[in-house]
Amino acid sequence: MEQARLGMIYLFFMDAAHFVLSPFLGYLYSLSVRFIKSSSGRQPFSVLGALNAITKEIVTITDHAYINSASVCALLEKLPNSF
Repeated sequence: MEQARLGMIYLFFMDAAHFVLSPFLGYLYSLSVRFIKSSSGRQPFSVLGALNAITKEIVTITDHAYINSASVCALLEKLPNSF
């Protein structure tokens, strides 16, 4: 952390989150039954992000698929040139 504060290195914390956009059935007590139309199937949405430990800048990429090695490489290319 000290080297990052002094500007000697870039320090990032990286993590991924995966969201699934799909309907969930709920129950409500009422006098009549109601059905609400919704989309079927799973629609994944993935976010890969990196947080600069010093400046708190956030760099992200999003995709409608799963995070893989190509996603990590794409995020590393968006980070400041520290290599």
